[in-house]
Amino acid sequence: MASVTADEQLASATSPEQTEVRREVSPSFPNYQLPESQDRFIYRRDFGFLPIPKHLQHDPDHPHKWTLVLNISFGVASTFFAANLYYCQPLLIKLAESFGVSDSEISRVPTLIQAGYAVGLLLISPLGDLLRRRPLLLLLSVIAATLSIGLPLTHSIVAFEALSFLVGLFSVVPQILMPLAADLAPPERRAAALSIVLSGLLLGVLIARVISGVIANFASWRIVYYMAIGAQYSVVLLMYWMIPDYPQKNEGLTYFGILWTMGKYAVTEPLLIQAVFINLLGMATFTNFWVTLTFLLGGPPYNYDTLIIGLFGLVGILGVCTAPFVGRLVDKLHPWFATIVSIIGMLIFQAIETGAGGINIAAVVIACFGIDVFRQMQQVSLTTSVFGLEPTARSRLNAVMLIAIFVGQVIGTAVGTSIFNKSGWRPAAALSVGLSSLGALIMLARGPGVARYTWIGWKRESKGGAETPATVMEKEQDPETTMSSSAFFIRPAKVEDVDSILRLIIGLATYEKAADSVKATPELLRKNLFETPFAHTLLAFAGSPESPGQAIGLAMYFFNYSTWTGRPGLYLEDLYVSPEYRGTGIGKSLFAELAKVAQEKDCARMDWSVLKWNKPSIDFYEKTLHAAAMEEWMGMRLEEVGIENLKKFSQV
Repeated sequence: MASVTADEQLASATSPEQTEVRREVSPSFPNYQLPESQDRFIYRRDFGFLPIPKHLQHDPDHPHKWTLVLNISFGVASTFFAANLYYCQPLLIKLAESFGVSDSEISRVPTLIQAGYAVGLLLISPLGDLLRRRPLLLLLSVIAATLSIGLPLTHSIVAFEALSFLVGLFSVVPQILMPLAADLAPPERRAAALSIVLSGLLLGVLIARVISGVIANFASWRIVYYMAIGAQYSVVLLMYWMIPDYPQKNEGLTYFGILWTMGKYAVTEPLLIQAVFINLLGMATFTNFWVTLTFLLGGPPYNYDTLIIGLFGLVGILGVCTAPFVGRLVDKLHPWFATIVSIIGMLIFQAIETGAGGINIAAVVIACFGIDVFRQMQQVSLTTSVFGLEPTARSRLNAVMLIAIFVGQVIGTAVGTSIFNKSGWRPAAALSVGLSSLGALIMLARGPGVARYTWIGWKRESKGGAETPATVMEKEQDPETTMSSSAFFIRPAKVEDVDSILRLIIGLATYEKAADSVKATPELLRKNLFETPFAHTLLAFAGSPESPGQAIGLAMYFFNYSTWTGRPGLYLEDLYVSPEYRGTGIGKSLFAELAKVAQEKDCARMDWSVLKWNKPSIDFYEKTLHAAAMEEWMGMRLEEVGIENLKKFSQV
């Protein structure tokens, strides 16, 4: 069904830097409080002096469209800032010769740059939940690129180490881009969007090693860093012209509050903790494979030189190029099932490496490709799942996930290298099989669809609920929550629910065979349901108010007026219950809550429309609700073009 739309008025600019958009306080749901901030701004300049291109300014009336070109620009930016962390790895021997230090001393360089990156993940990336992301990204990029200038110019190992730490600290650009991509992309394309950004990050890991190894084979190692400087400043220009502005989130929250809540999420969210362990184990296997691959190919029976070993990164790059297909697959699957598929895929290719990696080079090539594809799928599915927990906390959730990945890298490098040196390639490869098997057990311990705060189990909290409104017990509780039971509860939607609302709208449109007709975006829903509310929404959630699961039902309505009765009416625009939760009484309970609203507002009647082919719904309305079909009436509609044409009838 079509969504209700109306015009909004934009106030005049309050200054050259920003335009103020004022909103009215909602008269509906007296128990529901809108966010305290009463003003929204269109920023015209970053940092107070740098003009934002007009097409990138955030305008609530014209939200940014998520396009493939924008998605690719996010991926490109991720590539060249992630590469900063890995240029040094193939250069260590040449760096030691140039600075006149031992191999053990030069090994501090990759350690320091990774340590700087870890500090950046902990202290800088959570700022994405506090500040506007566009200026934050530009600032971090310029700082990282500028610090990189000192790397090829210095002749001091101490200065090189200090600069390496600082470059790593400010190279967290991809970790700001990923939550921004999740905010900008529509929910049904979120996994595909994240997969391209993530593929850019993985591409940076691989391409840095290839480019660095090839250049250093024929020229000075300093050329590698001159190339990196040019690439980073080019990306700064790309981001200036491509990254759209987006409002800051969590107004009123402090930096230390951000860090505190990040720590709180890390110990109180079962889904996040499950994802942390899977990501840690997955990255440990990935790093174990790529680190020990160098030793395997450099020794018998292959005995390849450094250049050929470096070119094996190209096989990994081919795996990264499957990102769009991986993302679309994850979008079509439940994230839990997508993660299980990824673990099974990794186990298959790790088993190939364990069985034949040191015997046949074809097995190595196949493993290179497969492990990259399924590790990428694993991280995309886990990130998509975790980002659904708290849309306003995605940078913090992402930081927790990435710290786990960093720990996994350290474990994979240290343990894998130790086992390879002591026992050879097969036990090192078998380590990955064991870690992936442990990951599968962790996933199986907590199944899909359980309530948010369920730690272990498979029971769907929303199943087996009451079948009639009478059996949905009302409880004394927070006024925002109107109904609850052991199966589900219903409350008015909040502004942070816009992603869930859009997901259910898309589910309804798909059911009504009109998925392509959905033009709603999170920004439009935020504007038209909460800032200037033209309609109101009730949401049904699995679980209980104390332990809520996902949103599983929706009723969106607005008020009209009857001239004959002289009283208002309630018009139900859309009612939808997720298919797997039908038959549990949720639809009846939503109607019961709508009836309460109608009575509180002294409505003379409730109206809604139903498609003529939707026989199950028609039977429910007529036989269960005893609603009357308005057969003598015919619905009429004018869309935007028709509305515009009406102007010709106006009087001058």
